[in-house]
Amino acid sequence: MLPNRRNAVRRALVVLLLSFVLIAAVYRKTPMNFLRAESGWFLFHAYSAPEVQQRFVQNFFRASYGGHYTPLAFLAEFETAKIARTNESIWKWRQILVLALVGAALAGTVCAIGGAFKLSTSRRWMMAAALVAGSVYRPEIMDFISWPFMILQLIFLGLLILALYAVIRVATDPDQRRWPWIATLAAAGSLHVSGMGLVAIAAVAVVFTGVLLIAVRSPSTPYHGARRRVASALITMLGLALVHGWAMLHLLPSTPSLPLASAGSFLKLLLGFTANFAMTVLRTFVGTTIQAPSPREIAYSWPYGLLVIAGSILTLRWLLRKSVREPTPENVTRFALHGFSIAGFLALVALIATRQFQSASIDAAATVVAVFAAVPRYIVPLHFLMIASAADLCVSLARRAPRFSSGLFCALALAALAAQVDYRWSTFPYVAQYARISHSSAWGLIVATARECRAAHLPLPNLPLRTLTQEFDDWDPRMFEPLLRRELNLSPDEKIEMITWEEYRQGNRDRYRESVPSLQLLEQKL
Repeated sequence: MLPNRRNAVRRALVVLLLSFVLIAAVYRKTPMNFLRAESGWFLFHAYSAPEVQQRFVQNFFRASYGGHYTPLAFLAEFETAKIARTNESIWKWRQILVLALVGAALAGTVCAIGGAFKLSTSRRWMMAAALVAGSVYRPEIMDFISWPFMILQLIFLGLLILALYAVIRVATDPDQRRWPWIATLAAAGSLHVSGMGLVAIAAVAVVFTGVLLIAVRSPSTPYHGARRRVASALITMLGLALVHGWAMLHLLPSTPSLPLASAGSFLKLLLGFTANFAMTVLRTFVGTTIQAPSPREIAYSWPYGLLVIAGSILTLRWLLRKSVREPTPENVTRFALHGFSIAGFLALVALIATRQFQSASIDAAATVVAVFAAVPRYIVPLHFLMIASAADLCVSLARRAPRFSSGLFCALALAALAAQVDYRWSTFPYVAQYARISHSSAWGLIVATARECRAAHLPLPNLPLRTLTQEFDDWDPRMFEPLLRRELNLSPDEKIEMITWEEYRQGNRDRYRESVPSLQLLEQKL
């Protein structure tokens, strides 16, 4: 191994180790919610009858789930559920490790951006520390740690960062052949973990299209020699996206057709959402509370949404024209950064709008769209999409005010870390009352209750588990009977007798008070 490459590997390992240690220090006590929604759905099927499991796996390949066609990712998560079961440590440390990888990858990417603009090594790392800390230490990330199903979102973020790194390398070093294909594989691969992979496709496609235009207009530059590689990668990526997009739409479960919302009202709603979503971008970088806008008020800011879209397009046009006139690596890199973020932002807005266009009414569409402006699964990817543009602004600050920017970057990194530590210990238990419940301890009480009921020859009360399953609010122990039977080591012939929760509450509590003490503890917890 060459000395430079050996040193690069060492630096990468040091960054990864540091990322893991810091993230583990903050999130190691996070309660795991492995029974929540889809995670509980996978656990339920993991120990169901073989024919039930077979149908479950077949549906991964036969159907698109909410517009996400991710059969391989679902299959991997299903197999993981069989291994991890209700082991809190396995779920938690998997999430922490993947988040650490995302943080390390983001640090390397930000440093590469700083290198493209000739910043000193120390300022690159200070800038990376600020942007990484502000990205991995934020309240919404608690959802990504506590809810195992969010591993798909974490992998998506990792692929998004890889795509960004690759397009930056295309802009700074067009002679290297591999980077267009790495960007293509990262963007196309993200489709296999989330429907938001279309956002990554749009971001990379805009950058590649700009690079091709620069190459055609500047035959004396290295970009001209790379035009065929970039064009081939772009066509391949769009072809893969087209096939995958067809599967996403064609394999959606059939639903009753709904009347289209009023085109004019929906357009105002979309533009109003765009304005609010743009403000959400700013708030994600300053660590302030993010709340959903009022559904009835969201459309009134449509003129600002129109300005956001027009301003985004004009900014891209200006950057591209500047790169065509002066095709220097710095100019092309700046276009790539803002093109990636702006195209990704507009594509995400378009995806959200598409999902709601056939809502039963404009009020129904407004209610759902407003929630998207505050839901972690959308806020966090939005933040990561905009890091490219934020990095360019940080570079400009570092060049104009070197000493001030260095102190500011360090202060921001420390502030993000301190804020998240305080949020984790003093705020999270109050603002996320369901998520704060450790499913390990709750499930332990459910198993203990079932065991005590069997010992006392009493049926197991089928108590509601909505505080654990959350989005799937009608689930109860009967849904998890296969997993419960596995925990109790019951043979296939042995049954778990149950009574309804109403029957238990209407007069059977006295019978359970002495014989099943775990049930009272479980009621208090839930």
